[in-house]
Amino acid sequence: MKNKKAKALEAVAKDIIALRFKGSMTLNQLDKIFFDLMRKHGIKQGTKSKKGAGVTMCTFEWSMCRTLYMSQIQSYFTLNAIFKEVPKDLVHY
Repeated sequence: MKNKKAKALEAVAKDIIALRFKGSMTLNQLDKIFFDLMRKHGIKQGTKSKKGAGVTMCTFEWSMCRTLYMSQIQSYFTLNAIFKEVPKDLVHY
């Protein structure tokens, strides 16, 4: 049986995997998509220390989501590079 944290990460992963990117998107738009997903699922980048004197940066949940998100963007560009036709003036054959 999955614990609550695992179920929450599974929900975020499904949302990230379902995203569809467009070549016209800017880095700011891509960041907004990611940040909106983190807000939707209540995931924060860091947590306050128990004694309140500091912060733990990049929690496990944040790191996992950010890594999956960046992987999805990289996959988009990789597939785009493979399947998109190169302009005729840039091919040598």
